[in-house]
Amino acid sequence: MSVFSRLAIFYFILLSAALSYAWHIFYDDIKPSFRQISEESMVDASNLLAELIAPSFRSSESGLDSTDFAAIHEAVKRFHKRDPKALIWSFEKNSTNMQFYITDQLGEVIYHSYDPSQLGEDYSQWRDVYRTLLGEYGARTSRRDEEDPESGQMYVAAPIVLDKNLVGVFTLIKPHQSILPFIGEAEFRLTAAGLLLLALLTLSGLALVFWYKRMLDQLTNYVDRVRNGKKASQPRFEEKGFSQLSDALQQLRSELDGKLYVENYIHTLTHELKSPIAAIAAATELLQTNLEPSKRQQFMGNIEAEVSRMQQIIEQLLLLASLENQQSSKEQMIALDTLLNNALVSMNARLSQKNITLNIEDLKLEGLNVRGDAFLLSTAISNLLTNALDFCPAEGHITIASQCSRANAKKPVIELSICNTSAAIPDYAKPRLFERFFSTTRPDNNRKSSGLGLCVAEQVIQLHNGSISLSNSVLNNDTAVLAFVVLPLAKSNNGGILN
Repeated sequence: MSVFSRLAIFYFILLSAALSYAWHIFYDDIKPSFRQISEESMVDASNLLAELIAPSFRSSESGLDSTDFAAIHEAVKRFHKRDPKALIWSFEKNSTNMQFYITDQLGEVIYHSYDPSQLGEDYSQWRDVYRTLLGEYGARTSRRDEEDPESGQMYVAAPIVLDKNLVGVFTLIKPHQSILPFIGEAEFRLTAAGLLLLALLTLSGLALVFWYKRMLDQLTNYVDRVRNGKKASQPRFEEKGFSQLSDALQQLRSELDGKLYVENYIHTLTHELKSPIAAIAAATELLQTNLEPSKRQQFMGNIEAEVSRMQQIIEQLLLLASLENQQSSKEQMIALDTLLNNALVSMNARLSQKNITLNIEDLKLEGLNVRGDAFLLSTAISNLLTNALDFCPAEGHITIASQCSRANAKKPVIELSICNTSAAIPDYAKPRLFERFFSTTRPDNNRKSSGLGLCVAEQVIQLHNGSISLSNSVLNNDTAVLAFVVLPLAKSNNGGILN
């Protein structure tokens, strides 16, 4: 399991625990507060009603007389028939449900608003009556039906005082059912808000996790490409920690690349220069002996050729080292027709020398531009043309063609092909054609080149966001080799194709 999967699971567990805690707070604190608010209003109401009922106790020594009882009973009946038509927030109240009973100074029921069968019952031990008769605050919560948890009722008592004497107890009754709609509404709103909050926080957490994972993946891919020797641009991040890590990796890469390049190029340069140096040393020893003028001239030519080869190896190695460390090309508009014409001009002498037929098939490069480094692109095209010339036999054919097309829906590209008659590329050589120092023998002199030309061409094309390939083909019914280059086009000065 990845570290981000662990973080996502831990975040979800932590979030669930927080919401669960909030839910318990609702049931432990908020939900009871509804009853507390109701109880507070019942305290005021019971004390007010106790004051209103107190004068009725003057009628007899034992309590209310029949006339007062009848009047209270009629008033209660009218009370229960009332329709308040009250819209309390989103809850509509269309009936009354408050009840009460009255006990005398001994705790005996002398009036009951909804259960006349309780008259004469002894309530002196009930908490509401008992504590009120002691001069304390009396209240209780009891169920009318022990099997029904929703049948609970709140009982709040107030003393009935007449001439500073406690003559009875008035107990106001409020069913829990009356406040359940408000609790249910609050519960629904809290549940909906909690689920919405859970969803939002979960999505935010996942987005944050995937954002960090994406940045880490970019760094990982960057390190993998560097480790595999591929070109890789340093990833940039707005997040400070990842930006610092990216800078540190880039600095480490530069330091390691510098050491590796020095070691690698010293090794390869030493290896490649062994042969020409040995040939020069042998020719020099022979020149110190008595040789015929023709032989002396031959060895002098050999020395000159080997020196030229050494110079070519060093120059192309330096160029290749620069390309492999370069992440982007110079921003310069380059006309394709001028670029190709200049490369062909330098090949005219060799074309004539080998009597090679050059076919240019409707190039139509006028007005087409690419953006990049003119020197590097010219070097790449020249290397491809030189390679075609080197492997094309005398009186062979070279065909150059181009086509403007769309590689995808957004960016048009130029496809340039250079095809020359030649022996087919051996299967063993196909995967190594662009490998540094890999070369096959030329058909005209059976000698190998430096093996850097195609490698340089590939590096240049890739630096300009293009691609290059070599494959076997057919030209004029003869076997041939096809070099295929794709480069993105840039916008010309007078409008036209967009990059």
